[in-house]
Amino acid sequence: MPAAFDVSGVWVGDDGAIYYVRQLPDDSVTWAGFHDSGFHLGTRFTNVFQGHVAAGQATISGNWIDVPRGENANAGTVTFDVVLTPDGEPRELKRTSETGGFAPTIWIIENGVGPRGPQDIGDLAGKVQRYDVALGENNPPCRDFTVMWGTIGKVGFPKLPPTPDSYCSFIGDSWDGDGDIVFDLTPDFGRIEPDFWTSAWVNRTFEDPVAVAGGFGFVLRPANEHVLWLFDRFRRFHCELPMFGRENGESECNDPPSVLLPGWFEEEGNSILANGRPINGVISQQTDHRPRDCMDPPYLDIVFNLGPAGKQIVELRSCDVVRVTGVVADDAGHEGDTAPEIHPVYAVDVVQDFSDAQRLTNPHVNLTGVWHANDVGTYYVRQIDQAIWWLGLSHDQGRLFANVFQGTLSGQIIDGAWVDVPMGAEGSLAGGSLTIYCGNERATQMTKLAGDAFGASTWIKLYDRDA
Repeated sequence: MPAAFDVSGVWVGDDGAIYYVRQLPDDSVTWAGFHDSGFHLGTRFTNVFQGHVAAGQATISGNWIDVPRGENANAGTVTFDVVLTPDGEPRELKRTSETGGFAPTIWIIENGVGPRGPQDIGDLAGKVQRYDVALGENNPPCRDFTVMWGTIGKVGFPKLPPTPDSYCSFIGDSWDGDGDIVFDLTPDFGRIEPDFWTSAWVNRTFEDPVAVAGGFGFVLRPANEHVLWLFDRFRRFHCELPMFGRENGESECNDPPSVLLPGWFEEEGNSILANGRPINGVISQQTDHRPRDCMDPPYLDIVFNLGPAGKQIVELRSCDVVRVTGVVADDAGHEGDTAPEIHPVYAVDVVQDFSDAQRLTNPHVNLTGVWHANDVGTYYVRQIDQAIWWLGLSHDQGRLFANVFQGTLSGQIIDGAWVDVPMGAEGSLAGGSLTIYCGNERATQMTKLAGDAFGASTWIKLYDRDA
């Protein structure tokens, strides 16, 4: 007999995390748990769980595992009791046992937190303050949560405010600069979103010059046609990683930060991510004179020291392949005489060079890492022995879909099942079986063999990550 209660919903744990929980009719329970770290959830830790309600009891037991989105790499079991209201509705979850160091002891249903609704990029960009005007005024947004692959061209180190570690200096001092990390990107249209030019564009028009008899006139174009017009002229996108993404004006510069969009000088989940980890204001530059086919020397690299103790090194280098996530925008500050922009950039992933011979012979290399799929989602995969887990998030940070998979690797085949969790207010809620082929010797490609209900069919590894 099915349980008389349903724990599906959004729960808040006493570990500072949000848990998106789904209970199915067979009384299986799945969740995705994210540290509530800001704009990007889960930068400290992200875990997934699959378990089952004990027959005739208000108790749930199962297995949990950290996926490579945060800093933790633990796994184990957990059991918890479901505390019900007098009306029989779940009110609280209380942990009764755990292994592997699972931290939370109590979860409260919702507590003012619900599924993530749509993001209004026009409203947010209109409130974020630059050193001179609002971000939305200087860079009107055209398309949010865009995912674009491409090759880096010229890289530019930011010009910093007079007092680099002071937001009051950034917003209040009179200085000629904006603190943005910048680079040019030549897009790879073989990997662009299938409906990039036709869907998800902001409803706004732009006045573009056109040749007419006897001189020049103007034509109104919708955002997608305007960006295409700019791209046809410049053949590249200009990517900008802003220093701050705050609503605070000059008079509120000492107030607690009201961060609306990520900035590279912000902290944790409010920071821009490089290879999945917050930049947290730590950058350096170096000049690299190694020959590169796509640029003339000298080459400026920007180096990020990421993760615990800054041990993960990520470089932005000319000629490298990257995946960029952010807002396609116009550069109104230069009156349409520049390339279209991705501004702000939310995250940049430098695609790993998997041709390293040492990696091919490394016995510890497996499927663990961060993957891009042809549904434009990001998949955080963890392999322990033959057990395969993942958390899959849509390009809009899980609003469209967020799924958890658990399967077993046998030879070159993974067999398992996936479940959507209620992360997005209008997101998918499906599930089913899935069979995947992962015969690539470098553990960098996967292909769906069976599981028609699942949207993605191919996966490409972005980079290895220690679990």
